[in-house]
Amino acid sequence: MKSLAFYFLLTICGNGLAQDSVTNNILTTKKFRKGIYSTFKELKENSPANNVPFKVEADTSKFDRYNLYSLANKKIKNVYGFCDGENVFISAKTYGQGNYFVRILVLGKIIYFEDKRGKKRAIASQANGPAIMGGVLGGAVGGAIAGALVYSQPGTNVNENPGWVVYTGDENGEPFILDPVTLSSILQEADLELYQDFKSRKDVGKFEVLVEFMNQFNQRNRPE
Repeated sequence: MKSLAFYFLLTICGNGLAQDSVTNNILTTKKFRKGIYSTFKELKENSPANNVPFKVEADTSKFDRYNLYSLANKKIKNVYGFCDGENVFISAKTYGQGNYFVRILVLGKIIYFEDKRGKKRAIASQANGPAIMGGVLGGAVGGAIAGALVYSQPGTNVNENPGWVVYTGDENGEPFILDPVTLSSILQEADLELYQDFKSRKDVGKFEVLVEFMNQFNQRNRPE
């Protein structure tokens, strides 16, 4: 099973970094502001409040992960994410995992990133109740998923893809596993026509189909 990086290689850079225009919207800006995001709001507004110098250490031996350090080599923790000026990263702490970061691969109304190991752990933790990623379900996505364990959905190969999404229509920036329940809840909330198309498909458990509809949604709901 190929990861979404295969389908959307360098998609995050598609905003046109060669241009100099900077806006306070991460989805429309032509250039990302470098810095550390304390909150999801700062990420959405392309306005990291913390601009202290930092170093990024890649850990790509088995999983595509990154660690963030101050210039004094102190590990930076308990933040939402950061931007190195070219790419945007999200903290695994936002979905109940360790003190590391992963690169966002798709920036759209639905933000997409991957963490296969973290996903496996999150799926296992759901056996203890409907709260996932170590937090309380909230927003449009969380309200629809509450009580529905995604790993139990028929035809959902959750262990075969590393996908996670954040819906920017919610204010909390909470990541959710990319699966038919998550995507259906977003489409039902924000694009009923596409939701009907999604419901009519018999193969929504396939990773490629989830990617197809996520991409369609982002194209149809691109901010001006």
